[in-house]
Amino acid sequence: MLENLEQVVKSEFAAKNKQEGKPREVGKYYPSEVFNCKRKIFYNWYYYDEREEPLPLGLFSMGKAAEEALFKIVKEYYGDRIESQRGFKLDITDRVRIQGYTDFVLLDENGRVKKVWEIKSVGVLYDKKKEVSLPHRGQLTCYLKAMKCLDGAVVYIERGNIEKIKEFEVPFDFNFWERIVSYFKTLNMFIETNTLPPQQPEENWECNYCPFKKKCTEDGIC
Repeated sequence: MLENLEQVVKSEFAAKNKQEGKPREVGKYYPSEVFNCKRKIFYNWYYYDEREEPLPLGLFSMGKAAEEALFKIVKEYYGDRIESQRGFKLDITDRVRIQGYTDFVLLDENGRVKKVWEIKSVGVLYDKKKEVSLPHRGQLTCYLKAMKCLDGAVVYIERGNIEKIKEFEVPFDFNFWERIVSYFKTLNMFIETNTLPPQQPEENWECNYCPFKKKCTEDGIC
């Protein structure tokens, strides 16, 4: 048994990172993957051990703690009308499924989902932030489709101070949902056939933070 906290923490996160790299079932995807670079997802699927850096699980833990703290606050206001972590499976074709868990859902007096909130924690929430990122809008739209709900919002909070909060209303949009369906169908084609996708990041900043930057550069443009 380790008696050094530094060693314990590093050992635990190393074990969790190894667990994250376990094989996944082809055709099953997460809402958080929508509009991510398809090549990055492909590498994460088949070449996880070649990541240049591990998943930032410590950062994820801080984000989860901030979200749980926020839920306690809103639970006091909404009571039993609000829930968190509703599981779902959403088949978009007979070969492609989106599955996962929502963040916060608000229920009406009959128990139907009235509104869905997607919570995103950030290091610093700038006042100048004016819009929702494409992947975050896509993730929320997956939840809205699964919950059969038209009213949703993406909420940004600071991990170190959840009083700093900003909400953006994002109603369900059928045309945007069709873009999501197209994205996952195309992604599944690459994963299913073990075919390297082209370098096509959905957001310009993705390449700067990609854990497969070296491998992607070596594989080149296709």
